[in-house]
Amino acid sequence: MHDLEHAESLIEITERDLTAIRGMSDEAVFASPIVGFHVQQATEKLLKAWLAILGIEYPLTHSIARLLRLIGNQDLAALQFEDLHEFSPYAGHFRYESVTRELSKLDREAAIARIDDLMRVVRARLDSARGARES
Repeated sequence: MHDLEHAESLIEITERDLTAIRGMSDEAVFASPIVGFHVQQATEKLLKAWLAILGIEYPLTHSIARLLRLIGNQDLAALQFEDLHEFSPYAGHFRYESVTRELSKLDREAAIARIDDLMRVVRARLDSARGARES
């Protein structure tokens, strides 16, 4: 069974995450690991929404690669988002690194653009699933 209401809820939460990420443009105030955490969370929620739309019970995991594999088993469109796995370490690992450790700066604009791309695909899947349900 598709859980379209749950998917919609996850999408709404992700929109709040995106608003927060957009407000974190000042690198002097918001370090990359902080922004990266929210980027990872937004990505994870959208992938879980996609799984809910597909009617797949998603695992309790922060692994974006694992979520993408599950989606890819039923929807090859997931392949275009394989690069998003790079955000998985922000779920925990990078948040606990010493502040003296050098991390490459997160490209905030590129991350937002990728989440926006993912959001469009997930919303299209949701709209399609709702249309099929109403038929």
